[in-house]
Formats: sequence, C-alpha cells, structure tokens
Amino acid sequence: MFMLYEATLTKNPIITFALVSNRTSMSGYLQTFLLPVVSYNILYFGPVYFQACFGSSAICSGVLSLPLVTTLEPCLMLTGISITATKQYRPQLWLGWALYLAGMGGMLTLAVDTPFAHIAGFLVLQGVGSSMIYATTYFPILALLPIMENAHALVFFAFCRSFAPWLPICFVGEFPGGVSIAYSVIPVIGTLPELLRIEVRITFADSLDVLWHVCIGITGAGLLVSLLMGFNTL
Repeated sequence: MFMLYEATLTKNPIITFALVSNRTSMSGYLQTFLLPVVSYNILYFGPVYFQACFGSSAICSGVLSLPLVTTLEPCLMLTGISITATKQYRPQLWLGWALYLAGMGGMLTLAVDTPFAHIAGFLVLQGVGSSMIYATTYFPILALLPIMENAHALVFFAFCRSFAPWLPICFVGEFPGGVSIAYSVIPVIGTLPELLRIEVRITFADSLDVLWHVCIGITGAGLLVSLLMGFNTL
C-alpha cells in the first residue's frame, strides 16, 4: 500500500516507482530483502543450537560461531575486487546464493552428535555466500537507474536490508511469556538426568530443523530471484 501510494498520489515521493520499474533493480531489492531474513536467523539460532544441543555456554557458543563471522570481511573485500576487475556482478551474486544454499542445506544434517568440523564447514559456506551477496546487491539496484535517483535508491536499499529481520508483534504475542520462554529452559538442560537431557537436546535439534527448512526455501527463492537480473556490466 505504501508503494502504491508513493507511485500514484504523492507529489514528492520518497520511493519513486522508477526504482522498481525494471527487473534488474527489482531483483536487487528482493535479494536485499530476502538475505537478512536468513542471515539473522542463523546469527540468532546458531548459538541456540550450540547451547541447547552441545551444552555450550553463551560465550562459547559465540566462539563456535566464528567460522561464520570471520569469513565475512575477507570475502567482502575479495568480492569488491572481483567486481572492479571484471566489471560484472551477476556471477558473484549467483555464486553467493549457490554457496549460501549449500551451507543452509548442510544445516539439515545437524543433530545432537554432529561433529563440529562439519558444522564449521557449513558456517563457512554461509559466511562466504552471504558476504558475496551483501557486497553486490546494490549494483543491480543502481545499474539501470538514472544518477538523480541514486539517493532514493540507496535509502530504499537500506530500508529493505534493515526491515526484513523483525518479527511482527502480533506473532510474538502468541507465545505465553514471549519467545524467551524457550531460552529459559537452556541453562537447566545440563542439570537434568541423562536420559531426559538427551531427549530435551534432541527436541531442540528437531525444532530447529523446521527453521532450517524454512531458511532453505527463502535462500532458494533468493537464488531464483537473482536470475531476473538482465543487466550485468558496470
């Protein structure tokens, strides 16, 4: 409704229709919107998996997540260099989504006894893939737009990137005590009798399996959306 209002009624629109009037820019915006939905889920629920299923402390779960975050900066720089050298951006986006999808697919294999080396490999794939996408999505957005629209385009770009991760209040409100009720169980898992402790950890792993399926679907949608880009050179 906001986009419709901006395109038809306002005299000085914040988001002009020209920003999404071609498939390449539209693809860039959709990719920008979809990526944080998956990325924030991994950042939030990856440590939950380590704490609930590995028995890690909060600090240790952050350390175990380092294979994901330590790959971001180097890959961001290398992706930028490759775009400068080749004057192209579509191959980087396609490769990024493919790697990210492979990393998310690996998350479906996670169980309470999965070796950390396997998990680290999946996190590296996600880190490399997401950094390539983060570094590249604004190129298709700007490629076909007039220079005078750059300011509006980048504002909408920032909006898409920051808006996607938030959960609707009405959804969170359906959980008695909020979603924190699930987290309150984690600190006491280690004190449970062995059989019950194993059962609870398996339950956490199984519940996160649903999340990984959803994230795979969203990542696959991002890869398909990236195929809409019709302009490739800078």
